[in-house]
Amino acid sequence: MKHSLICYCGFETPLVERLEAVDVDMLDAHQLFCEFKPDWSDKTVAELVEAKMIVPVSKVVEGEKKSIDCLSNHMKDFGEEE
Repeated sequence: MKHSLICYCGFETPLVERLEAVDVDMLDAHQLFCEFKPDWSDKTVAELVEAKMIVPVSKVVEGEKKSIDCLSNHMKDFGEEE
């Protein structure tokens, strides 16, 4: 299983084997300046992050299967993997 974080614009951090190894700082740095406007908002991603209106989105890849979810839904997985 591999993990990454994605932005609404399509930017994605590198896939890593362990969830706790995902480069959260890379996503944060990108989103500080991201000018993409999701179709459900009149604000840019940077403005939404500053207003704390969005949370990090995680991507999980297992073989050919991919799933996308809020990172907070996977937080229980931290520390459970050996």
